[in-house]
Amino acid sequence: MKIYAYLKSRLKEYYTYISSSNLFENYLPIFRVYISFHILKKIYLNWGSTDLFLDKTIYTSKYSTLLPLIESRLFNDTPVINIITIVLAILYAFGIGKNITALLLFFSALLYFEPFLFIANGGDNLLYFIMIYMIFVNSYKHLNIFNNYRTGEVSNVLSNLATLSIMLHLCLAYFVSGVHKMSAGVWFNGVATYYVWQLERFNAPINYLFYKNAFIIGFSTYFTILFELLFPFLIWIRQFRKILLISGLVLHLGIYFTMMIYDFEILFIAIYGFWISDATWGKLFLKINPGTLTAAK
Repeated sequence: MKIYAYLKSRLKEYYTYISSSNLFENYLPIFRVYISFHILKKIYLNWGSTDLFLDKTIYTSKYSTLLPLIESRLFNDTPVINIITIVLAILYAFGIGKNITALLLFFSALLYFEPFLFIANGGDNLLYFIMIYMIFVNSYKHLNIFNNYRTGEVSNVLSNLATLSIMLHLCLAYFVSGVHKMSAGVWFNGVATYYVWQLERFNAPINYLFYKNAFIIGFSTYFTILFELLFPFLIWIRQFRKILLISGLVLHLGIYFTMMIYDFEILFIAIYGFWISDATWGKLFLKINPGTLTAAK
């Protein structure tokens, strides 16, 4: 009974904590605008290759039950779904329509990205879940056209839990990736980056400086594994947070420049912002616009 009473008390305290305010109200607007830009960038990069992934080539109904809907003039003749997704992404970036726009953008983007599953990466998979979570967050304190920011108990709980889900999902992605690497021989033996940096797809001009150095090969391989295994647990401890965020920044920027993977690395880094004090982001808005609402406590 003492354990039950203790757990009940702790849950009550936590509910009071997440219902009293929107704990991420200053960074969520920045993240919302980034997600919109991320979607717009992917549409721009894929615009000229849309026909390559439809039924006329390699994409058939056996890969998705959404194909009949996708091909009902959404891509044929006029790229209707492209335009719809672009418009919704712009509206979402400016906070127009708020959570309803977020919901519509999720379904629109889901239809748009469906044929591109053949070239999807881990960042694309994470993006789908992030867009679901963003439906429930209140990210409209800043960076929106209509200044009608409101909060309430239900809104705060949903927004905080959804934001926490984004953070936990990143931790899960890291941990699963780290465990998978441990079971792969090239990673376990410390030579994985040697082979990766020599692949034509990931062979950036500067890679020859790295794959000829045994220390860099071993260090980069084991550093990646240790980071992915430790991040999900230590990031919640304040004393380790700064070093982990800096390490993650170095890791993803390293992948960005040496492997030429230019999208999901920035997405992962953007999620790091939730572990930075929201008051810090609030002070940033106050410097940019002294008339803005008071920063989060």
